[in-house]
Amino acid sequence: MTAMEGKWLRSAQCVALLGALVFGGCGRSTSPEDSTGKAYGASGGGAPEPGMGMVLQRAASEAMAAPAGGPLGDVAHSDTVRRQLIRNADVSIEVKSVDTAIVHLGRIAGSLGGYVSSQEQSVDEPGGRRRGVVVLRIPASRIDAALAEVTALGKVESERVWTEDVTEQYYDLTTRLRVAQEERAQLEQILRTARRVEDVLAVQRELSRVTAEIEQMTGALRRLTNLISYSTITVQLHEPLPLTENRRTVIGKLSGAFRDMVGMFWTTIAVIIRLVGIVVPVGIVLGALAWVAARVGRAWRRRRRGAAEKAAGTA
Repeated sequence: MTAMEGKWLRSAQCVALLGALVFGGCGRSTSPEDSTGKAYGASGGGAPEPGMGMVLQRAASEAMAAPAGGPLGDVAHSDTVRRQLIRNADVSIEVKSVDTAIVHLGRIAGSLGGYVSSQEQSVDEPGGRRRGVVVLRIPASRIDAALAEVTALGKVESERVWTEDVTEQYYDLTTRLRVAQEERAQLEQILRTARRVEDVLAVQRELSRVTAEIEQMTGALRRLTNLISYSTITVQLHEPLPLTENRRTVIGKLSGAFRDMVGMFWTTIAVIIRLVGIVVPVGIVLGALAWVAARVGRAWRRRRRGAAEKAAGTA
């Protein structure tokens, strides 16, 4: 028994025991005369009929004594189980025109019963080479045919196809969902027959928890089923490099060298401009300081010379 099976088995046991308590409480609220009348048949000598609480207690005992295999274990160890696989692919193609290739990809998806999930385009600078990414959703049974048509659009640079086996995850989720739905049905039956307020509140809390789990598992199973039913093909498109941008050709090498030379020239001009922008303001500031210092020095020398002449005339 897996941990998940044990969890759901314990949950089912709790539901049965909760029902036993609810019906047990309801039974205690009846009068002795009513209990006697319900416990025996019309003849008066028959055996007492089992109440709902006893039935649920017996169900809980049978669940606790059930074999450890469970539905999931039987599925996991079955040789005839249908494998649940997710197949996806990534393809990189060089095409003459990205716009034309995107149109063809849409037609391919539509002809095979699929659709375009998303697409985007961009332009490289410099050179103006266009790029595009298109995501296709194709029925899983048609992925090989789709790849054959996609790779025929241009020069294939890379292709990767991979498969993920989600059989155990799929059947585990399916079994858990079925058990939860059965548990909810039992709780709804208990809620219809509960009489005490505390019993009703307890069953409603448990019912809300189980309903939330069912909704969560239903959404997860729907997403997993969609991934199994439809394969995802991600196609990366790009146009060839312009002749002047391809460094593998002579023209491309010469063009690249010329662009490098022009780039270095403009870089040198930019450096000179930056230096001028730094040197000129600093030169102005230093020149102003030197002019002020010269004026102050001449004034000081004139005052000193005047004082010396005055002293000589007095003597």
